[in-house]
Amino acid sequence: MKNYKILMFTGKGTAAPYIIGDCKRALERLGCSITEFPITRPMMDIRPVLRNIKPDFVFALDHTGVDDQVFVEEKIMCFSWFVDNPLYFINETHRSDFNIFAVTDKSYLPELKRLGFQDVFYLPLATDILRMRKSMRKKMRGAGSHDVYETDISFVGTLGKRYTEWEEERNIKFPSPQKELLDFLIKLKISNPNVTFSELFEYCDERFKNDIFKKLTALQRGAIELRIDMETSAYFREKYLKALKGYKVTVYGDEGWKDILPENYSFGGKIDYEKDVGALYRMAKVNLNVTRTQIQTGVNQRVLDIAATGSVFLTDYRTTTQEFFDCDISDLMYKDEEELKEKAGRLIKDDKKRKEIGEELYQSVYNQHTYDQRMREMLEKIKNFEI
Repeated sequence: MKNYKILMFTGKGTAAPYIIGDCKRALERLGCSITEFPITRPMMDIRPVLRNIKPDFVFALDHTGVDDQVFVEEKIMCFSWFVDNPLYFINETHRSDFNIFAVTDKSYLPELKRLGFQDVFYLPLATDILRMRKSMRKKMRGAGSHDVYETDISFVGTLGKRYTEWEEERNIKFPSPQKELLDFLIKLKISNPNVTFSELFEYCDERFKNDIFKKLTALQRGAIELRIDMETSAYFREKYLKALKGYKVTVYGDEGWKDILPENYSFGGKIDYEKDVGALYRMAKVNLNVTRTQIQTGVNQRVLDIAATGSVFLTDYRTTTQEFFDCDISDLMYKDEEELKEKAGRLIKDDKKRKEIGEELYQSVYNQHTYDQRMREMLEKIKNFEI
């Protein structure tokens, strides 16, 4: 494989700095030469850097920090991996012969193709087993240092609904009637979380006979999807966590949790996902995952990272989750509160079963879902797009 020279957008402000770090280390292990360009650095500084190092391509997460015109003028390919909904970040104006996009959820591909993006492919998330194991060793070496994470059930995730600031930054204007329409869409998504946004919008256009969603710009559509995702994800996270009363539950995330968690639950505040979360996943008997409702055909980072520690998860049902694992995970997925509570109880009581399942999950991600494997897949795809 060619030893690529890559300019990588890094630093605070990227969608997930730890994912960028995982990708960088994996690419270096594959023999690539990486030059970092912090996204907080002025874009005017990038041209001399490009001309000096002459990268084979530029790597970004969620197209963050990218100025398309620069790469068109310099004739340098830019690869963007969307670990979030791509419509939050790009629209029709980003069509370019020098842009290549990958998504972590296949359900986004039809809409991107409709918008005229042809160089798009599916690249699921992965895990950095070495980082997860390093976190476990660091926290568990000292006497008693692991005790802080011992719990029946852990959950790591946000509750906050941070779409207002996003909309204001982009001066989003919604079609009327805004509130009634959004409330209707949110209720529909809650009643059927596995329906895609495209299916949701097509249903509404058919029902109301006004083609309102066909007329949306990509930016407007992305803003509506963000609102629906954050409102419904918060609803399900609160709902499923509260279903676990009677167990020792510890929640890590934003301050909003403090106002709604039952009194017997513990709130651990924010956790360093890069350095500490491996130890947390390892010490909890069960790690709860409540997937953001925007994800339809992929798995999120949390599920793969939990498996990388040899621990067990309980995740809300998605039709494609089983495809990511060699072992049977039917006992690790739930469709409602009763099933969640029942399966959590069985796993908490059965140390032997948890250990056996954890070993199988670890082997699955080791065989198929490391960042080394994912970056190798990406480089194979990039070869077909070289300019």
